[in-house]
Amino acid sequence: MYKTLKTIYKKSKIITSIILIIFTLQTKILFAQNNSNNIDTSDLKEIINLVEKNKLNKAIQIANKNNSVDLINLINWIYIFSENEIEIEELIKMYEKFEDWPKANLIKVLIEKKIGWESNNISHYQFINENKPVSALGNIKLANYNFKSIDMKQIIINNWINNSFSKNDEKFIMSNYKNLFDNNIKYKRLDYLIWNKKWSSAYRQLKEINSDYSNLYKARIKLSRKEYGVDAAIKKVPEYLINDEGLTYERVKWRRHAKLSSSLDMLSNYLGKNEKLKYKEKWWTEIIIHTRKLLKEKKYLEAYNLLSNHKQTNTYNLSRAEWLLGWIALTHLSKPKEAQKHFSNLEKIVNMPISVARANYWLAITEKELDNNALANEYFEKAAVHNSTYYGLLAEQAIKKEGSINFINLQSKNIIYEKNESIFYSLRLLARANEKKYSAKFINGLFQQNISEQDIINILKIFEEEKRPDLLVKACKKAVRLNIKFQNCLFPYPNNIKINEATQYIDTALIFAIIKQESEFYTGAISRAGARGLMQIMPFTAKITAKSLNIKYDKDKILSDAEYNIKIGSKYFSQLYQEFDNSIILSIAGYNAGPANVRKWLKIYGDPRNEEISYINWIESIPFSETRNYVQRVIENYVIYQKVILNNRINSLKSINEIINNG
Repeated sequence: MYKTLKTIYKKSKIITSIILIIFTLQTKILFAQNNSNNIDTSDLKEIINLVEKNKLNKAIQIANKNNSVDLINLINWIYIFSENEIEIEELIKMYEKFEDWPKANLIKVLIEKKIGWESNNISHYQFINENKPVSALGNIKLANYNFKSIDMKQIIINNWINNSFSKNDEKFIMSNYKNLFDNNIKYKRLDYLIWNKKWSSAYRQLKEINSDYSNLYKARIKLSRKEYGVDAAIKKVPEYLINDEGLTYERVKWRRHAKLSSSLDMLSNYLGKNEKLKYKEKWWTEIIIHTRKLLKEKKYLEAYNLLSNHKQTNTYNLSRAEWLLGWIALTHLSKPKEAQKHFSNLEKIVNMPISVARANYWLAITEKELDNNALANEYFEKAAVHNSTYYGLLAEQAIKKEGSINFINLQSKNIIYEKNESIFYSLRLLARANEKKYSAKFINGLFQQNISEQDIINILKIFEEEKRPDLLVKACKKAVRLNIKFQNCLFPYPNNIKINEATQYIDTALIFAIIKQESEFYTGAISRAGARGLMQIMPFTAKITAKSLNIKYDKDKILSDAEYNIKIGSKYFSQLYQEFDNSIILSIAGYNAGPANVRKWLKIYGDPRNEEISYINWIESIPFSETRNYVQRVIENYVIYQKVILNNRINSLKSINEIINNG
């Protein structure tokens, strides 16, 4: 059948082109003919709502009054990603239209999913041969169409091992290629499925393996899913499989959740005896949790020794490990030479402004401890280059240098189109519609493409012009990864936000600092935990705070009324500020993690208000990584926003030293 298909394919390009042209006339994806910069976007929210409900024709009817190809293009793009059921022929036509648009590869994934295993449709065969698959399923289907060589067999094996599939797709693959999968391949696939919690596929795969390995994987599943009968399941695992990496990992995690001290022994022993870990990133979670627990218990040498065996290789985890090892060595073990090695390792592997400033700041502190003051100043200078970051600002103060921040003036930049103009027009429409879901998807897709500096400026300028500081911050965070100069675009002035009465509780710069970290200035933000609005207030907290303000509590208003949200959030922060004796840092930590946690940490790690510990080290002692990061980002936001709004009601600036030293 496959040879016949190939022969038909080679002879049918002209016919296929004609078919596609005819289909274009029939498809419901309509394309308007005229661009327009002046689009009425008042209907756009309704249009998006209609598209999500699969009422495409009605959406296009509303849009047609604008006579704009950009609006129609946007509607069609949203339609693709709105979880509507779309026929494969439509998807193929859409891919041709939107091939250079953000997230185009996801259209390919949808097409690859819909292409039949034994389809004799010429256009389907043509598509999968001419467009390199991006999904595991697509790769296997391509191999299925061209099954004749060792290469194609290996493609099927490789994609089978490291992916999960629907029940029907698995059934076809097993029915046709079962002979390719020996026991070793079956074990590898089941190992992957359990590590990645693909339970349905794992249970189906269990039926394909022998009893010894079946007992191993059943025990792993029970442990991972916290099911009844764990001890009995582990006893059934044969001795020669008891040290399986996945089983040990699940046992460590199980014991930690059960608050058993033996979890540390098992973790330490396994790391000590095994040079290589297959799933290093998974182990990192256990390593860092146990390390932080040891620090809490003031077992500093144990913490250092455990962490020294981390075996991480990806830059993110490796940088975290090297920093914490250096900090423990310097701060708790009084071993500056050891700290110096770790901070030097860190400095060599990082390139983001926040991390570069952190590495050089701590190298400077270490050199000061070693009485190398000249070298310490050199490191402070390097850190201070990044003076819109927490440690860059601290370094600036250490060398008594007040450098100016070279904010990028987007108003002076021009939009110059180097790629499809319609993409940027559509982005502008999303920004105007005060829409977040598809805007975020659009931004993510743009930054996954080959994107130029001018493209980035276009994106940021559009968001500035449309008064969308939330989208500007989101895009800037991605832009910094491509060019660090965009770090200084991360602090937009939110002209669309009114604070009014809130300034009687805390100052404007601090309000902006908190909002930027909490919601990135998006008024409609709702967290997974239920926090709402600009200052991400939990309804229960809002209710109590509203009562203290003698105003009516309105849950919907927290989200719909920005001024109401900021008033309640600012009042709540001021209450924390009073509770923690006017300590900004403790209040910031309390705003994120809750005042009860802050009170607990003060008892465990010392109280910086009484100089039992420095504020810098207290912040770094916080066991929650989210809160540590939150406190540092809000502090840097606060310092920078004082400069951003210098000419707007700010009479005197607090330096980072004043904030840190006064708490």
